[in-house]
Amino acid sequence: MEAPAYRDPQAGAGFGPGSLVWELGGDALLLLAGPRALLLQLAHPLVAAAVAEHSAFAERPWRRLAATLHVLFGLYFGNAAEAAAAASRVDRAHARVRGCLRDATETLPLGTPYSAADPELLFWVFATLVDSARAGAEAFVRPLRPEEQERFYRELLRVGGRLDLPAASLPGDVGTFRERMRALQDGPTLTVTPTARRLAEIVLAPPMPGLPATAFAPLAHLTRGLLPPSVRRRYGFAWGADDEARFASQCRRLRTLARLTPAWLRRVPQAHRAQWRARRAGVQSATFAAPRGLR
Repeated sequence: MEAPAYRDPQAGAGFGPGSLVWELGGDALLLLAGPRALLLQLAHPLVAAAVAEHSAFAERPWRRLAATLHVLFGLYFGNAAEAAAAASRVDRAHARVRGCLRDATETLPLGTPYSAADPELLFWVFATLVDSARAGAEAFVRPLRPEEQERFYRELLRVGGRLDLPAASLPGDVGTFRERMRALQDGPTLTVTPTARRLAEIVLAPPMPGLPATAFAPLAHLTRGLLPPSVRRRYGFAWGADDEARFASQCRRLRTLARLTPAWLRRVPQAHRAQWRARRAGVQSATFAAPRGLR
């Protein structure tokens, strides 16, 4: 039975302690699924072109990550003004994103135009975030029952609504969504172009002063393991039985960490602030409540 969701009258998308977005979306372990979403996005040639030509991702990947999280957490946990500001930030960024493909593929010829307002591209980017949130939750935190998978998906649809995704482009239930994702992942449109490969190297080993690229090897392995097999093959990532066993071991250790670490300790700061606002409104949640001495 679906838990009643507290709806802060100031909240941008109406999430609260009864929602899976608050339970899972604020868990720091889900940040580990971010690189998976990026690699999925870049596997679409037009998205890869847009990222390469209209963002500073190659030069400042950490800054782009921070900007993306600022938007997502604003929509998940922000009040009405913060959620509106997050959505407006996306609109402003998308308004200038248009150009032509420079990496021809079998299905997309050289010069194919792209725009961030294209419903197909909007859906793909949003779908990678939704699917990666689910994949990260199940791999690192806990399995989701079928009814929870449906609830989580329907809650995230409200985020898509705040980002003005056309309603017709969003499947209404999680089963239809998964079918569409599989069709895209296995279909001819996704092609890992040279641009995507160059950006993927940065995703898997982002530059950080004082740290060698090998420091990110465990995270890179986790990211490759989370990818759908068809997309992993498109990138040309070698993957065998030993890799699968290592990935499974990584996930088990992370799920153990999730069980042994109090939920409040894994929350991102934005989730704590939203929970504090809910408590002020007289709403408590066992999922988010901190020990009495820390309240």
